[in-house]
Amino acid sequence: MKSILFCLLFTAASHSQIVLSEIMFNPKGDERTLEYIELFNKSKTTSLSLKNHMLTDGQGVDQITTVTGELSLQPEQFALVLSPTYYEKSTAYDSIVPPETLWLTIHNSQFGAYGLNNSKGEPVSLLSPDSSVLSSYTYTVDNDDGISDEKIDLYGSDAADNWGNSQPGGTPGFLNSISPASHDLSLEYIDHFPAPCSDQDSVTILILLTNKGLHAIEYIDLIVEIRSDTTEPHGSPIYQSRLTNRIPISDSVRNTIKLSPFEPGRYDLKIKANTEKDDRLSNNSINLKLLCYPLFSPKDILINEIYFDPAPDSSEWVELYNNSGQTINLCNWTFSDSRTRIRVQRVYNFYPVNIFCLAPLHLTGTV
Repeated sequence: MKSILFCLLFTAASHSQIVLSEIMFNPKGDERTLEYIELFNKSKTTSLSLKNHMLTDGQGVDQITTVTGELSLQPEQFALVLSPTYYEKSTAYDSIVPPETLWLTIHNSQFGAYGLNNSKGEPVSLLSPDSSVLSSYTYTVDNDDGISDEKIDLYGSDAADNWGNSQPGGTPGFLNSISPASHDLSLEYIDHFPAPCSDQDSVTILILLTNKGLHAIEYIDLIVEIRSDTTEPHGSPIYQSRLTNRIPISDSVRNTIKLSPFEPGRYDLKIKANTEKDDRLSNNSINLKLLCYPLFSPKDILINEIYFDPAPDSSEWVELYNNSGQTINLCNWTFSDSRTRIRVQRVYNFYPVNIFCLAPLHLTGTV
């Protein structure tokens, strides 16, 4: 008798390792089709069967069944439970669910008695074959469409303070958006200078690297790629460096990236940070727009003539002379007197040894 009791207790304890991890009760689109319940096997070593297990919302009971013929949940694997209607009518999640996720369904056409309620939270529970409650959570209804309730610490309790609202779209079949990842390097932009820069300036970018995971980060590869407004991406990064700073859990390091001067133009920079293991890649890169002007010397452009007292049917104007040996684009250059400043709005290419007249300026006083 003692050995039988021990076996039963061991089985119950093992299967309690399978927990609820996400509930999408109010999806965008057809609710009967797109509602889902996600399960997670907390065990790091043992595969556990979901045969004859059930889900309930407190009103109806749904037996979990297979889609692929597999009902065994591998260690630290997610299972995604959808209604049969999804497999008949939709592919909305097919492209985002990782291939290692276990796809499951239920015998009934929808969850519970009438689907998951959007106006009142229901207690969703995972039941063992003997109807024992293995995991249970009453979801809240403060979510917008397409935002699920997610478990924060997958290895923690089912208490309400261990759950929260997901990022838009939820995370069907993969790590919850509000859960700390095992390995998670985060890259954040701080500043860059000079801004804007000239074609004679080196560009310095300040970034913050944060370890948001549960294990230390041993090294980081920083990469900067570039695309200008007129060219395809470069065949290789313009900057690449390996940082050997060890970043402990919940710690951060600031880092400086110094880039060589750019040709005049507008550039889109993509800065990426990679490490050996990273479970969340969505926060590993940032995009930065860079504007680089040509550097001019004094008297490269001269004010050649000022028409400040026009006839009643005329406008004021200023004549400029290009005294440099290069073509100069006057777009975004400014002209001012003691009280007024105006900006050239159109793109003007001002060629060497050429005269350019900008009118009307509508300036008053002396330029």
